[in-house]
Amino acid sequence: MSTITNEFKIRTIIIVSAILYVILNHLIFIVDGINVLYTFFGAIMMFLILASSSFYGIYRIIKFKASNLKTPLIISLLAFLITFFHPVERIIEKTKSPRVLFAYCEHTMYSVSINFREDSSFEYRTGGFLTSEEYRGKYYIENDTISLNFSNKKPIDLNTKLLISEWFIQELDSTQKYNHKFEITLNEIKP
Repeated sequence: MSTITNEFKIRTIIIVSAILYVILNHLIFIVDGINVLYTFFGAIMMFLILASSSFYGIYRIIKFKASNLKTPLIISLLAFLITFFHPVERIIEKTKSPRVLFAYCEHTMYSVSINFREDSSFEYRTGGFLTSEEYRGKYYIENDTISLNFSNKKPIDLNTKLLISEWFIQELDSTQKYNHKFEITLNEIKP
């Protein structure tokens, strides 16, 4: 009776911690502010619980031939694969228009990136340790100038006119606190 109870507890711990680990790992990218820290530490705790209980489950399978622990261990393996390889995010990215230009800019406390797609859409992301925001819209290029038209609210720290060169994207006539100079890491825009 004791062995069955222990195996049931191990199965429950593995399954619940696998589900919570995946949820917390994805929740980190949704929450904002101090909640990111709580979610991050919760995900680390779930990872440790899941890893230790999975190793213990493997030990029980090898030592005592506990075959009813195979399904929870497969679930824990799937949880690790989902969080390490991010298949959901990859599938979402595949459904979007291909990227043609990507650039980023790092500041002391936060970083910003801008992602231009083939269908004239763009994503502007800004974020620091405890916060992140994303803005979307359409762009058009005229000679060496990129004009941005935001579909949702416009960020206060970015001008809508950008100058593109071979290695950088620079704001034009910036009167903002920060003058972003984005380093280009992908440029497939046809001249």
